[in-house]
Amino acid sequence: MMKHIYTFENFLNEGNISMYKSTVVNALKQLGYKVKQSDLKIGTKKESGYDIITLNGESLCSSSDYAQMVSWIQNAVKDNPEKYGLDPKVLESANEANDLSYWKDYAEGSNQSPKWYSNEITSSLGVAKLVKSVIDHELEEMDDKDADIDPEDEKKLNKLAMDYFKQFKSINGNIVSAMLFQESK
Repeated sequence: MMKHIYTFENFLNEGNISMYKSTVVNALKQLGYKVKQSDLKIGTKKESGYDIITLNGESLCSSSDYAQMVSWIQNAVKDNPEKYGLDPKVLESANEANDLSYWKDYAEGSNQSPKWYSNEITSSLGVAKLVKSVIDHELEEMDDKDADIDPEDEKKLNKLAMDYFKQFKSINGNIVSAMLFQESK
């Protein structure tokens, strides 16, 4: 009897798929689609050694850095939303897009984040500290050792996190991380 061996490569692939799913959902939300990961069939396939991200079975883009993938996804969907199983008539209004509750959806599927990201902060004094901790952690995780966050982006992230906290009375690192990747340049 042969046992399935869970390899480090399996672990990395699961993390990539989670990141790709989050990226697709974020890109679609920026376009105004009100979607959740659970509403879509997002996957990957290998072509010429590269991960190709798929949406509802159709090739969407290759894996790259976050900003590039978002741009490719948005361009592909704008050109032909029906090809990817999206109804262009079902776009959320601008008011809904500014609703802070949609950050909860962005944070879904963050199984590759550290455990402390899921700890809820219930004190307004802890929000700025959480934002700083998430920024520091994400910068450490980047391959680019010269990576940094623009001070204006950090200020914007702190304001957004505090606004979220005021509305929901708690916040966690998964939500702050989603805000960071969505809102930073």
